[in-house]
Amino acid sequence: MMKRGYLYTIVGIICSVFVIMAIFLTSIQLVAFDKKFYTRQYEKNDTVHIVGTTREELSDITDELFAYLKGVRGDLYIRWNDGGYVFNQREIDHMKDVRLLFLYGFKLRNIVLLLAIFLLFLMAYICGKAWVKYLSLSFMVVAVAVLSFALIIAMGMARNFDLVWDGFHNIFFTNDLWLLDPDTDVLIMMMPGEFFMALIERVALFFFTGMGTLFVLSLCMYRRYGKNHTRAID
Repeated sequence: MMKRGYLYTIVGIICSVFVIMAIFLTSIQLVAFDKKFYTRQYEKNDTVHIVGTTREELSDITDELFAYLKGVRGDLYIRWNDGGYVFNQREIDHMKDVRLLFLYGFKLRNIVLLLAIFLLFLMAYICGKAWVKYLSLSFMVVAVAVLSFALIIAMGMARNFDLVWDGFHNIFFTNDLWLLDPDTDVLIMMMPGEFFMALIERVALFFFTGMGTLFVLSLCMYRRYGKNHTRAID
């Protein structure tokens, strides 16, 4: 029979994975719907001039994009102030796939967060005061593993961003609608490669700040309580 300590560790690892997933998905949400971030990027990339519109109209289009990705707006048939649609059919079809990713991401974040809370209470119940030891140690182990994986991805992006970026799209999309023309498609004019690089960096900042905070907290908890509240293990 597996020793109870191993079982507690496995539960702690699963709980930690769920927590880190929730932090990551929340970081994406915070950045993806940060209007100030978009405004700064538009100014930096001279998006108003490239798109051929005004700041006010570009701001309105961004609001409609947000509403669509959140499931508030039903479609992306948005018109310019002087008539005509902002996005062509290929862009609209691609954003349908993107919207599904966001909506599923919201649901997944809520589910894993609830599961993490459930496992936390389960550990407190079955482990007694020793839950601090198992959960804090498990989180630190998972955090180090995630950091190692993130460093590999970061090195890959630094070496060949396009290869990693294309790989991401090939994993999450079953079509090539994401291959847009920067000379004709407004969507890629608004969000070029430089935009997504900044977005990825900001998501990483939010994510590692949250995970780093919990890592330090876990380390402190383990040092203070881990050795003092260890239940005898079969």
